[in-house]
Amino acid sequence: MQSAIAVNIPAAFEPGASPGELGPDMEMHNPEIAYMFALGLYFSIDSTRRAAYRARLERAYALAVALDVTRPPRAFNWAFQFSSQLVYFAERSGEGSKKTA
Repeated sequence: MQSAIAVNIPAAFEPGASPGELGPDMEMHNPEIAYMFALGLYFSIDSTRRAAYRARLERAYALAVALDVTRPPRAFNWAFQFSSQLVYFAERSGEGSKKTA
């Protein structure tokens, strides 16, 4: 079984919190989780947070690209619904904060 990132991984204010329960096929959501961290990179004004988001994105992305997205069939949507946007936001770290400031 692939490793999955728990849904509550960014619980920075609860460092002792246990990770979310991993059920069957939860690892198939790693691309979606990577996308969330890419958005954090793009919109964050804090360089410390961006560094944390980058580390988490790299971990989730590495897990995501190792997936067999043919099992279960609906996993294809989880993997590729946001993949082009993920790359866009990840490559433009901090740019979104300039547009909203």
